[in-house]
Amino acid sequence: MRAEARHHIANVLHTYTGIADRKDVEAAVALLGAARVTFPAR
Repeated sequence: MRAEARHHIANVLHTYTGIADRKDVEAAVALLGAARVTFPAR
């Protein structure tokens, strides 16, 4: 599961980098607008 999560995060960051380079605000909102971040309990 951790490897899958790291892969997903890497894909999102790669996609976001392209969006940021284009300064495409609408695409950034579409990518991250509904994002939820959770951290595992320790």
